[in-house]
Amino acid sequence: MSDSDSPTSAHYPGGDPFGSTRWTLVLEAGGDGATARSALESLCRIYWWPVYGFVRRRVTNLDDARDLTQGFFTTLLERKSFTAADRNRGRFRAFLLTALKNYMANEHARATAQTKSTRTTKPKVKRANTMSALEAAAKVLAETKTPMTAKEMIEAMASKNYWRSPGGATPWSTLYAAIAREVKVKGKDARFKKTERGKFASRS
Repeated sequence: MSDSDSPTSAHYPGGDPFGSTRWTLVLEAGGDGATARSALESLCRIYWWPVYGFVRRRVTNLDDARDLTQGFFTTLLERKSFTAADRNRGRFRAFLLTALKNYMANEHARATAQTKSTRTTKPKVKRANTMSALEAAAKVLAETKTPMTAKEMIEAMASKNYWRSPGGATPWSTLYAAIAREVKVKGKDARFKKTERGKFASRS
């Protein structure tokens, strides 16, 4: 990895990207309420760079790697997958990497299936999704220069033919979670900034 967004030893000074497992947080994440939510967010923040580094070693495109990492943590949060971790069954690092590998394999299979379907049914029609959801959202916000909700972004992305939801009942919920995660993890380096309640704007 040679880009400036790649994780370095500064992100995990202990030498091991995953470090020692904070099982107290893992156990708290399995509960309910504000404490569990806070523990989930802390785990995502702690393991962001190790997971992103693992993805970047396998995905050459920076935006794709970033979106995969965002999507992985969004899925963990939505499904509360951390609750399946058990210190008696092995290291948390092994649990996390197994979940990540499965997620990447599923995403690759889904993308491959979509590509084959597009080539078979519409060989001469350009695919609507020429960019990732986060990239499209960042582009829409930069163009409009107006704070928008995730649902408004989804509608604008579709109308501009930047990105269309491949499925799912609430794509705006997934987009909101991914944008919020980038803002929380990357801070001033994020492509987005939160404005009024439920809305985001472009930081560029």
